[in-house]
Amino acid sequence: LGRTITDKMSPLEIAQALLGKLDRKLEYKGRFGSRDNRQRVYEAIAPNDQREKVFAHWLQRDQAKLGAVSNPCINRFIQEA
Repeated sequence: LGRTITDKMSPLEIAQALLGKLDRKLEYKGRFGSRDNRQRVYEAIAPNDQREKVFAHWLQRDQAKLGAVSNPCINRFIQEA
């Protein structure tokens, strides 16, 4: 994957490195819980580059070349874009 993971890296650093390869990142949301049991909460943030529209276009193009596809997962993805 082109990333070096070492024993000195925290689990969060490893996750950030791997998510970076997918052009994603974790955003810190805050600390929650009681003083004795606090946990840091992060949220995965998707890039806002409209790639879903590109993927939907590719699917429609490929369906037109191959004929209708009766796959509910693919059809739902196209309808959402």
